[in-house]
Amino acid sequence: MSAVGAYRSVIRVFAFLVALSAAHAAGAGESPIAPFVGAYEGTTLATEGEVKSRDLSVVIRAFDRDGFEVRWRTLIFKPRDKVKGRSQVIYFRPHAGKPTGTYVATPPAVAAGIASDQPLDGRPFAWAFIKNRTLSVHMLTVEDDGGYVMQSYDRTLTETGLALAFTRVHNGQIYKTVHGELERIEDLYQPAKRIIDRPTCVGRWT
Repeated sequence: MSAVGAYRSVIRVFAFLVALSAAHAAGAGESPIAPFVGAYEGTTLATEGEVKSRDLSVVIRAFDRDGFEVRWRTLIFKPRDKVKGRSQVIYFRPHAGKPTGTYVATPPAVAAGIASDQPLDGRPFAWAFIKNRTLSVHMLTVEDDGGYVMQSYDRTLTETGLALAFTRVHNGQIYKTVHGELERIEDLYQPAKRIIDRPTCVGRWT
């Protein structure tokens, strides 16, 4: 092999190693929330007092560097053609003292969703964590009489979107469970703007 040929071979090997290192670094630096980012639509099984399945929509997207926002809308169909709609949003940022994939709601001064990073400031206290293919969001509301309500949303990645499991617990007693399937309709891996957002909330936080 000539000197020129040997030089070109070394350059090709070097370029390959650089590309391999870059690909590994990109994969290693991927946010834990990245696989969940997107827009989803679906339904739940009808629960007691409802005449048909709930209509659901969820949007999960990046927020403020390493955080994320989750916003969801639910349409509940009651007897006598009554329809109740709820639209909510929570902004999360990584919890500094916890492992990667653990998040806490942002303070209202950063982004005012329905939840807070403090349990007694009048809003539900919310945190989230990612384990394997499930994103879990928990909201704890402390009531005026000292009781509490815990709402848990487990959203698990499926081949077509998300599987939802919702539980509402009041003072240690399971009050409601809801299960649903949502289909991914769009990828939205774009950072959300750092703004104060006032979501529309109708009725209780359920």
